Amino acid sequence: MGETKVYYEVAQGNLPEQGSPLLGLAKEKLKAAEVLVEQKCLSGAMELLSSAMLSATAGKANLHQLPSPEQTSVWLYSEAMPQGIVTADQATVLVRALSLSNASQVPTNLVYEVLEDARMMVGQTVG
Repeated sequence: MGETKVYYEVAQGNLPEQGSPLLGLAKEKLKAAEVLVEQKCLSGAMELLSSAMLSATAGKANLHQLPSPEQTSVWLYSEAMPQGIVTADQATVLVRALSLSNASQVPTNLVYEVLEDARMMVGQTVG
């Protein structure tokens, strides 16, 4: 008989991580935002950055879905902070990102600051 060829082999290191799907979503949204920032599409990037940060935080809390926009601040300060999921500084950074994502125009320097904040928050929760 003929020989078989392996076209794709999954290495053990490439297996998906166990945990909240929101953590993987956070990483994907961050990557998409980075592409938009590189292409100078800053308004679309802000929504992705704030969503990546919220997804990472909710995933770290083992939530199955994101808190509603109306409840995000309440959840951060009444549950996530007291449980040690986020620090006060992280909560402030996330609320700032969410507020800026609703603005029609955001100064470029603020977009880059939020990008760095998102990299830190997503990097702390996703390997």
